[in-house]
Amino acid sequence: MNLRTLVKRTLMAGLLTMSAPVHAGDQMATDFARPPQEAKPWVYWFWLDGNLTREGIIADLEAMKRVGIGGVLIMEISEGTARRSSARTRASSSAKANGLLK
Repeated sequence: MNLRTLVKRTLMAGLLTMSAPVHAGDQMATDFARPPQEAKPWVYWFWLDGNLTREGIIADLEAMKRVGIGGVLIMEISEGTARRSSARTRASSSAKANGLLK
């Protein structure tokens, strides 16, 4: 192999190697801007003895979806206030409809 061929092959290999991270970086930027569902963060959603309204649940779930929240972990906190029994059922149905609950 002569010197000219060696230089050409070395330059080609270098150019190919340098272009690979650019494509990977483009994909990373795209994934960061629009992450896949499995990469979206989940949040804790604390309920005070289930004192919720249907409108409040829907508004919260829509807001979470709009800002990219991938799911919720609901925790009921008991502080001795009056309890609404159907709030959990309404929230579960709304969360499933918004794709935040499996």
